[in-house]
Amino acid sequence: MIAVGRWRMDPKTQAYVARKRAFGHSNPEILRCLKRFIAREILYLLKDCDRVTRQSHRPLDTPKGVNGTPYTSKESADVPGVGCAPFARDRRNMTTR
Repeated sequence: MIAVGRWRMDPKTQAYVARKRAFGHSNPEILRCLKRFIAREILYLLKDCDRVTRQSHRPLDTPKGVNGTPYTSKESADVPGVGCAPFARDRRNMTTR
């Protein structure tokens, strides 16, 4: 659905489709290429999100501020970057490291 919606509405995607059509690709081939292109974009965003999350995560016993009070579990959930997408936290818990 994302690919079809972008094909119809997004000018950049329409230019991509025009280039593929100029090479002689059929509509199913163009759609397949577009889906792969979107999957690569999403994968890049997810990998970048994980990188940001890992860099910004601090252990709960690390001093928080000037007065040196440690993080609590509730405060650590509110730290910017500890889940840059709504599904990032769930996805991290599903993978084994």
